[in-house]
Amino acid sequence: MTTALEVMFDAGVRVEELIYIPGAVASDESFPKALEEFGEDLPAEEDAEIYKAIPALAPFADENNEPEAWRVAEALRFLPGFLVQAATPVRRPYGSSGAFTSSWGHYHTAWLHAPTEADIATVCAAWAEERHNEDMPGRATA
Repeated sequence: MTTALEVMFDAGVRVEELIYIPGAVASDESFPKALEEFGEDLPAEEDAEIYKAIPALAPFADENNEPEAWRVAEALRFLPGFLVQAATPVRRPYGSSGAFTSSWGHYHTAWLHAPTEADIATVCAAWAEERHNEDMPGRATA
């Protein structure tokens, strides 16, 4: 059986931030700073992964829109799972053999949704593989 650590290590991905959704939206009077920052960090691109996973957040896909925490909480109110900010180094081709260079000095990040704790590693790994394929089109990245 492959562990979450092995999945994350093999994918070259890490978790930058993790928010347990039911815990973050449990109060309608005050919200954790992490949820406020999540709302401020929502991407402007309408096709971002987070909007595919959580369509209720799609109305916030606007460069000039930093929704208030209560609006973000309302959109997430009955959603289980975790908001996960994943990170993976940018890969740059090195030679013609499919080799690459990468460094944690230059990396991609994105907010993702994992329905359960068990899904966190696989959701992050799948996202990282997509980023690697974009960094090195036509090359195997595994």
